[in-house]
Amino acid sequence: MINKLISVFWGLFWIVVGFMFWLSLVGNPIHELALIKRGVVTNGVITDTWEDTSKADDGRTIFIHGITYTFQLPDGRTVTGYRGNRQGRLHNSSPHPFEVRYLPDNPAVSWIKADVSPTIGDFLLYKVFGGGLILAMFLSPGLALLHKGFYPKPFDEAPQV
Repeated sequence: MINKLISVFWGLFWIVVGFMFWLSLVGNPIHELALIKRGVVTNGVITDTWEDTSKADDGRTIFIHGITYTFQLPDGRTVTGYRGNRQGRLHNSSPHPFEVRYLPDNPAVSWIKADVSPTIGDFLLYKVFGGGLILAMFLSPGLALLHKGFYPKPFDEAPQV
């Protein structure tokens, strides 16, 4: 019984880790699809940035950064957005204009335009298909462990002579 519980625990663990990793790579796919279909483009300004480094096992330096930006709606309201945990160096941290895509009916949903797939075809190819492969890669051990926990193989009985 304890082996079943351990297998179920590790299965659920790998499924949660897989979904978290997938979401960190592709972002919220529902928001991105809405931004592709109904998003409005406007200019935004970077208002704050951060950059962090860590060492990889092979000695390389890994850079991660975040960006806080603002943009103005047609009615004059200012909206603040944030894109964090982006990999790579922060190339330009000074306030400079760039394009933001947001939903007119919900301006809190906004992404830097360069992060949004340009077409639904690109979204399907890279985020759904490519991201789906990555998700399947992480979910398969978790699902296998869950299956093992709920449906363990019966012990083979020695044939009676």
